Amino acid sequence: MKLQDITNQLTVIKAQIQRFGIQTVTSVSRPTAPGLGQSIYEGDTNKLMVWNGIAWVPYGAGGQLAFAETTTAATTNAGTGAEITALNTNPVTIPSGRRIRITVRWWDHLFTVSGDLYFIRIREDGLTGTQLDAITFATLTTQRFGHGFWTIYTPTAGSHSYYLTVGRAGGTGSLTLAAASGLTMKILVEDLGPA
Repeated sequence: MKLQDITNQLTVIKAQIQRFGIQTVTSVSRPTAPGLGQSIYEGDTNKLMVWNGIAWVPYGAGGQLAFAETTTAATTNAGTGAEITALNTNPVTIPSGRRIRITVRWWDHLFTVSGDLYFIRIREDGLTGTQLDAITFATLTTQRFGHGFWTIYTPTAGSHSYYLTVGRAGGTGSLTLAAASGLTMKILVEDLGPA
């Protein structure tokens, strides 16, 4: 083996070690040609960051942030405009500048009076928290089906919980978001990456 070949191999090995070792940098002196999975520590922001192939993201960000499901149905028959929590996540910490997707799904919804008007909402931080998205529908005599929807949102940094809520906007009956063993009601919160 030639000395030049050995030198080239050592250069490659050294670059690989540096790429996957954790360097201390600042948020303005990040590596300009990072490798997928490369980690750095930003001394000025006090953050451990990783290169995901597109951007530097806080270590541990990405993928599923929270998931909750239940086999317990949620029924509302409260007065017009009142809403109840059908399901909520545990608090999750959202880093600054992240975009998330909240997806909700339920097996079936059942009602007692045809023609009533209902709303189903995704909220942040409780029944009085920010409404992120909603669907509104009128009940029909033959209506029975599972449903779901999602929203994409850029929250403020910090700890948040996400809620699936249901309420009556008009009418006199009740609405049940059904759930059972094997047919669960679900809420999923995912980190989509930088906003």
